[in-house]
Amino acid sequence: MSDPRTQGQPRAVTVDGTGRIAVAPDLVELRLGVAVTRPTAAAAQAEAATAMAAVLAALRASGVADRDLRTEGLALQPVLDYRGDGPPELRGYELRNGVVARLRALDRLPAAIDAAIAAGATTLDGVRFDVEDRAAAEAAAREAAVADALAKAGALAVAAGATLGEVLAITEGRAVPPVPFPAFRGAKLMAAEAAPTPVEAGEHEIAVTVEVVVVLA
Repeated sequence: MSDPRTQGQPRAVTVDGTGRIAVAPDLVELRLGVAVTRPTAAAAQAEAATAMAAVLAALRASGVADRDLRTEGLALQPVLDYRGDGPPELRGYELRNGVVARLRALDRLPAAIDAAIAAGATTLDGVRFDVEDRAAAEAAAREAAVADALAKAGALAVAAGATLGEVLAITEGRAVPPVPFPAFRGAKLMAAEAAPTPVEAGEHEIAVTVEVVVVLA
């Protein structure tokens, strides 16, 4: 006995397809910070402000535009000593000031990192390579995903002794952006060394997935 829910509906096959396109990054974000601990909050703030001003000046001199600088992670907190048996003892205050810098000339990245460290940055929390305009790569990945899905549908149709008819529906998944490159995550920096910091951008992949429903004839 046939299922009444499928009566009058064409036979169809549903398949997934994936398209992948390799892209070269054309910009990079680096996260730098200054962490200062001093006996008073005012002293910590003053020294951290001076150090961050020097770091920002070094980044600008390395080619980072003002629009590509963003403060992130500004925090002041007490430093407490819990080693005794009594209540914690206040040892001072720590001020952390972080900045995200976007650099569009990748060849300047090693010099920018070294200059920021030399200027007073004490933390480097990672670099993330990206592609500013992913539209063209996503379009190519989308076409490849549909072709992949139709190839799978064709193979299934042959195995079932059928042929492919019209496409009934295509549903696209979210495009996957280039994978971040988490270099130097959480590094504590004391001073820039003589050798420039080696950083490789590599090649990244943009992927698009689709679900295609095709009539079987």
